[in-house]
Amino acid sequence: MDDYLRNLKKLDKSEAHWVDGNELQRPEFSIAEVLEKLVNTLPGYPEGSIFVDEGQKTAFNRGWVEMAHKNLSGEHLRELLEEGRSNGYLLQFVVLAIPPGKAYPLHAHPNHELVVAVAGECRELRSPVLLPSQDLHRCQMSFESDRDPKDFRSELMEKTVFHDQGEAGRFTDGVFASTLGDAQKETAVNMPGSVHLSYTSKDVGSLLFVLWSGTHADIQACNFKQQSGVELLAGMVDAEFCEECPCLQASKK
Repeated sequence: MDDYLRNLKKLDKSEAHWVDGNELQRPEFSIAEVLEKLVNTLPGYPEGSIFVDEGQKTAFNRGWVEMAHKNLSGEHLRELLEEGRSNGYLLQFVVLAIPPGKAYPLHAHPNHELVVAVAGECRELRSPVLLPSQDLHRCQMSFESDRDPKDFRSELMEKTVFHDQGEAGRFTDGVFASTLGDAQKETAVNMPGSVHLSYTSKDVGSLLFVLWSGTHADIQACNFKQQSGVELLAGMVDAEFCEECPCLQASKK
């Protein structure tokens, strides 16, 4: 696993498993088996089981359900369990293999994102400010049209504005999800409207098991109004990560 992540040159993404209605509540449904199926669709991934035995699978399933119940409640939890949606968006499981030294543009999530670090660690620069989730809501459409989330990504980008929040909007740096011995950080949840820049360190890549809609809103430089607390964002420009972000360039000025 370590060699696989170390030798990655670009982001690899597995096939997707779209959540079928209330299947997360069905007794026969195994999230662990979904993970094993998807990870083996990654290009170049070494064949083999992630779990040693059925006991590990059972523990993984139980831990994932506990994570969902701990972080979601009320209508958010009902929508996830009964419809397989979050904030109106149809959800999918996917595995992301991220090489070391990779950064992604500052973006906002329109829906909940539940993440388990299978290997390595993922870091994030994030602001405590949440954009209004109702502004990012997805009106329910047909199952088929929701399977191509890129169709409404440009619409999200146009209306996603990060207004100046003063010191309250200051970005902080930290480990978002890790399997490096800290059990409290092995799983993580992004709330609808959360704003962050995800990256891996120069030395450690990451293998993430994610439940998301498959879309997000990259925040354009013209829509990024924050003036203070952006030093960490500006510093990412000097870090020479693989992808450029308009907001990084704007924060550097």
